[in-house]
Amino acid sequence: MKSRKSQKIEKGQIAFEFLVIYVVFMVAFIAAVYVSAQRAIYQQMYAEQVYAREIGVRFAQEINTAARFPGYEKSYTFSDTIKGTAYELNISNGVLMLFYKDRGVFYYPLMTKTISINGYDTGTASHAINASKGYMRVTNKDGAIEINQ
Repeated sequence: MKSRKSQKIEKGQIAFEFLVIYVVFMVAFIAAVYVSAQRAIYQQMYAEQVYAREIGVRFAQEINTAARFPGYEKSYTFSDTIKGTAYELNISNGVLMLFYKDRGVFYYPLMTKTISINGYDTGTASHAINASKGYMRVTNKDGAIEINQ
């Protein structure tokens, strides 16, 4: 039979071993949660970037469609923000540029250089589409694309 002192020491050792095992599993769990959170953040940033690119593609497609068909006229609505963040669209010399956050600039070639935004020719200087308005009217008048807001 074991003495009381050895029983207390054994219980204390078991409790200590349990705490060590518990701490090891908690550290592993916290590390797994941290890695998962980092991946989720990366995926969110990637999804925003893909969404921004898709918005740019839609704008370019709308303008290119108008360039193909004389007499084309359409009111086009779009999101005024990308995931709650404002973005900027510029057209200069036949290229659509989308500026979004610190992700850089996305470029989209257009089929024509004869584009005017609210009466300003984009062939000579860069002009912005006011994305905060959320709409534009695209028309093709004799091969010249007009964008009005």
